[in-house]
Parts: sequence; structure tokens; C-alpha cells
Amino acid sequence: MTRVVSVTIALCIVFCCNIAMAQDSSAVKERIKGATIRGSEDGVDYVELLKANGSILGKDEDGKYTGEWTIDSKGEVCLSYDDDEEDDDCGSLSADGKQLVFLSDGSAARVTLANRKP
Repeated sequence: MTRVVSVTIALCIVFCCNIAMAQDSSAVKERIKGATIRGSEDGVDYVELLKANGSILGKDEDGKYTGEWTIDSKGEVCLSYDDDEEDDDCGSLSADGKQLVFLSDGSAARVTLANRKP
């Protein structure tokens, strides 16, 4: 029981530190615009280009898709998809600027930010 509590606390500290170090909205926007993110959801790999105009061009095993990205007042990156009726997914830029961290229902998902397109 003590080990489970210790691991849970350690994980919370790691995730909270990354979120606490979130940058202001304009700095996050500068890092995000033009970046490519790569990740996996439910075992499906995807890649998305976050265009400077706020649009998303994505591709997974089902083909291409589109959406929009914004930065909210907390400096979180919010992603919404044209073919998805669910609420926006919002995540924090990691302290090193190399990942987006999405927290939902007590779990965390991380996606990798690749270098910007020229």
C-alpha cells in the first residue's frame, strides 16, 4: 500500500511540475505554430501538422483529417477536430518544450513535438 501511494505521489509531482512551468500564451504559440506532433491513441499512430494559421492537418491509418488548434488563457494548447463532436482536448507544453501533456480523468497522455516545418 505504501509503495502504491509513493508511486502515485511521485507521478503527481512529475506531472504537476511540468504543468506548473507552463509558459505564457504567446511563448507557447510561438513554440507550437508550425510544429508536428506524433502520438498514438488506442493503438493507432498519428501525425499532425499544427499550421501557423491555427489549422491542423492530420493523418492516421484511416486517412487524412483536419481540425483547429488554439491557446487558451491558461497557456494550454487546445485541439479540436472537424469530424469529432467531443470537447476540445487541452494540454500543457512540457517544461523542455518537447512534449504536450494531456491530463484526463487521472491519467496522462504525452505526444512528442517534432521540429517545425520550414
